Amino acid sequence: MTFAVLKERLHEYIDHAEEEKVKAIYTLVAEEISDYGYDEETLNLLEERQEVYKKERKGMSVEESMEHIKNELKKRGF
Repeated sequence: MTFAVLKERLHEYIDHAEEEKVKAIYTLVAEEISDYGYDEETLNLLEERQEVYKKERKGMSVEESMEHIKNELKKRGF
């Protein structure tokens, strides 16, 4: 069984499992879950990028977005 299939099967199982079984699985991986996250350098980089995005982004109204989508679809023959 491939890694991707294993992950998918675990996701499906957990989505439908009884509470006690989910708690048991969590107990097995709790330490790894608590250690999961970004290091300080990565967090700083993400924060910098977020600030740049907030300053430079150009938003569109819903109407402008719909018009843009229609134009793109026409260009592509849809």
